[in-house]
Amino acid sequence: MIEQLAAPPRQKITRAVLLRAGAGYGLLFGLGFALFVWGYDALALSRSSADMAWAKLLLGLPCALVIGGIAGTVGAWSPSLLLTTCLWAVAFGGIGWLAGHIPFTGMNWLAGIIDPRFAGLTPWPYTEGSALRTLLVVIAYTVYGFGVGYVETLALEWAWDRTTPAGRMKVNAWAGLLVAWLVALPPVFVLDYLVMADVRTPQVRVADLIETYLEGGEAAVNAAGQNIAEAQRYGARFTPEYTLYFSGFDPTDRTFYTGYTDVVFDTGFALRCSVRGGRVTFCDDLSQKLDMRVGQMVQAAKTGARPWLEDKMETFTVTEAVVAWLQSHQAQLSDTYRVTITAQKGHWMFVTAHFDTGAALTCRFSGNTIVTVDQCEFVLGQDLQD
Repeated sequence: MIEQLAAPPRQKITRAVLLRAGAGYGLLFGLGFALFVWGYDALALSRSSADMAWAKLLLGLPCALVIGGIAGTVGAWSPSLLLTTCLWAVAFGGIGWLAGHIPFTGMNWLAGIIDPRFAGLTPWPYTEGSALRTLLVVIAYTVYGFGVGYVETLALEWAWDRTTPAGRMKVNAWAGLLVAWLVALPPVFVLDYLVMADVRTPQVRVADLIETYLEGGEAAVNAAGQNIAEAQRYGARFTPEYTLYFSGFDPTDRTFYTGYTDVVFDTGFALRCSVRGGRVTFCDDLSQKLDMRVGQMVQAAKTGARPWLEDKMETFTVTEAVVAWLQSHQAQLSDTYRVTITAQKGHWMFVTAHFDTGAALTCRFSGNTIVTVDQCEFVLGQDLQD
């Protein structure tokens, strides 16, 4: 009799089981979605030696878990099927909005955290094209969210039917909640097609070209149907150790059809490759270009000329403020120097020139098709501080 009085009311047990199962469903859904989308992306980029390969997973996983956990718990608490499905529609639409921003706005923020030199910059701009694709994802996810909410109600019934009278969920009750992983899979393809693949593919394709050449030379590249011309031009300088940097899309192409990837080898040799339609179309000797551009800046400092203005393509420019600064420090510059890329995120990079005068000049470059230098300073510990 005493035990019966002390036992919790059946209604309280029911509520606790449903909330527990709802939270489990939401967390499993968020975990599955994050691993399917950002986990796969991170694995592919990591295998390609890409910079910040795991960053999108690091940003997206906590968001998906929090939103999924809250939506699952509140959805289980709601007595109405309509409210549960509407709640999931809003929640999953919100996940879609976040997922569309993470490869751009989110990565920009994280890049500034990792390296304060990039704080406030936009290595990966969130453009009108990005906004349109995100809108499509949000619409698709909002509609799909009604289905996610409906499946939760079925999963809760399954879990409840496999719970003991005392409110303990059996193993098969928890296993039934894994249906959330199946539900999380279809929307992954929508997001990957509209947002993720366009950022990942340029990096993976450049890595494929390098690895194919390293494994089998020009014959292997030709057999794989890859760009044999670029392999012939630069293959001899490929090394197994390198890092890829996604430097953005062609700013004149709003379709995201052409993406640029920079690859920096451990020898200092660097290329900027364009990937169009999933194929490497052209690679430019980035290390040589940077060397030439630093030389033009030295010339501007010593003679006042602007050699980049003679280029009809107008692919390079230096701000007047930087030119004036260089002219005021021309004594520390010389025609003999060694150029290295000291830091890069997206299309922003810090390039350091070590002169035979003992000075080391670091300048900030930005852009992939049109490159601009907007800042220079002497490296701390060198001949001149400014």
